[in-house]
Amino acid sequence: MLRISFFIMIVLLLSCSRNTQKMITRVSSEVGEIPENLVVDDTVRFQQIGENMHLKYLGTGGYYIASEKDGLLIDPFFSPHQIVPMAFGKIGTIPENVEKGLDDLREVLYSRVSSVFVTHSHYDHLMDVPYVFHHFMDTTLDNRIIYGSESTRTTLKYVVDSTHLSDISANVSSPTKVGEWVYLPNRTIRVMPVETKHAPHLKKGITIRLYKGEARPNPRYNHELKRMRPKRWRKGEVYGYLIDFLSGNDITARLYLLSSSSSPPNGSLPAEVLEEAPVDIAIVGSASFNNVENFPEGIVEHLNPDRILVTHWEDLFKPYQHSPSRMIRASDIGEYISRLNAIYPFEQQDVQRVYLPEPGTHFISTQVADLPMITPEAN
Repeated sequence: MLRISFFIMIVLLLSCSRNTQKMITRVSSEVGEIPENLVVDDTVRFQQIGENMHLKYLGTGGYYIASEKDGLLIDPFFSPHQIVPMAFGKIGTIPENVEKGLDDLREVLYSRVSSVFVTHSHYDHLMDVPYVFHHFMDTTLDNRIIYGSESTRTTLKYVVDSTHLSDISANVSSPTKVGEWVYLPNRTIRVMPVETKHAPHLKKGITIRLYKGEARPNPRYNHELKRMRPKRWRKGEVYGYLIDFLSGNDITARLYLLSSSSSPPNGSLPAEVLEEAPVDIAIVGSASFNNVENFPEGIVEHLNPDRILVTHWEDLFKPYQHSPSRMIRASDIGEYISRLNAIYPFEQQDVQRVYLPEPGTHFISTQVADLPMITPEAN
């Protein structure tokens, strides 16, 4: 049944190929639906946001996020596969892609990054995590942890030692419940998971949700390069992540990452959390946004962030860092940007507030002199 659903989706996606090709020209502003300055691919400095804050867009929904003393990864993924292997074969991590994507961060990842946070357990969010964990992080330290749902723990059960896996479901926040914070070792960053949902992959007369449900233990997945069928990475619970940069007890910057499109109130924060500090940067997904209601408008109006970084917008079936990047299929990014423009009219902004980053783009606060930031002693 799953393969039949995937085959139907392939046919419909391929029928969208002409529209997808047009979206490439929109990125280069030849059509004009996406203002040219929204697309960034180098280093962006944020003024008056945070202290010693460093973000790097890894691609898909992935981010490196760090202060001067703490660091984390969210959904690091670098191994897209073409449609046919996805439908009828097995897929796995492509090591050279991961090495390329993280090479400029290798030293700081080993010394500073203590945690990987997983939004959900689909392959494009979880598959590369074991390789990144074993090859880029200091796993001799007990405080190197992969946080995610029970499905994340189950999927990784035989490939990552259980002492480095944490089910974060007890910490989850919802619109009516304040969750519990996870503090990184040096307490300059804290993270709270937020309850949300995942949009249907396709909704054109029929609704298709791929790889849904909870993961089951799979002893054959016992090595980070083991190839499996995509259905082995079951979605499980879906989370956004609220991330605070701290100086003592003060919040110096607040980020919110919501990589999965979902209708409000999914992904919403309780009022007391929003009252504590405003959201400076919202990292908001675009994949399948047109398959749900009131997205991204609902979550953006709810958060009222100072800046917006659009994420999860590249074509998952093209090679990693293929240039120029193609837009994800069956999602009209031009329409997505137009909806954001209706909330934050771009021409009325004193400073740029919306960004469409290419994979590899860095975002840093003005206090940071160099990239990567000076590496502290291992924590």
